Amino acid sequence: MAGAEASVGDLPMPVEQLINQFIAKETEFARARELPAVRVMPSMISVPGARAFVLEEDAARGPDEAFMVGREFAHVHPADDGSLHIDAAAGPRSGGRAAGMG
Repeated sequence: MAGAEASVGDLPMPVEQLINQFIAKETEFARARELPAVRVMPSMISVPGARAFVLEEDAARGPDEAFMVGREFAHVHPADDGSLHIDAAAGPRSGGRAAGMG
């Protein structure tokens, strides 16, 4: 399989690089879900299969604008895309601080 390529957008990318990126993303995802007061749930706003980071109710002290929907402040698309979307407002100046993000 060495040297095999897959298409990522308009740029060819070796399969090994895609696998390494996926492993790195999953490692970071696992670390993030260990944050205090953060739970992983299906996203309420993203594509089917997206995993959301949601603050527990007692930790979600920021204004409603600090969240995408409900207490969801970030989500990761499924492996075929893998992109991470985060609401920067959920960081140091809002409820994100309660989850150790600030």
